Amino acid sequence: MMRNTFTRADGTVAATVTSTGGWLDLTRRRLISPPDDLLTLLRDLSRTVDFADLPSPLAKH
Repeated sequence: MMRNTFTRADGTVAATVTSTGGWLDLTRRRLISPPDDLLTLLRDLSRTVDFADLPSPLAKH
């Protein structure tokens, strides 16, 4: 889940977009972990003060 805030040139917030996504194996039609290079980039993104890890639907019970 990611949240992007878009601001105007004067600093006024124009929009906030919250997205939930997953990496899909189109052959098996199942969620999979993203490629390692993408996962590294996502993990290296700056985080907000309200950041929280969400449980993975890929976790084995």
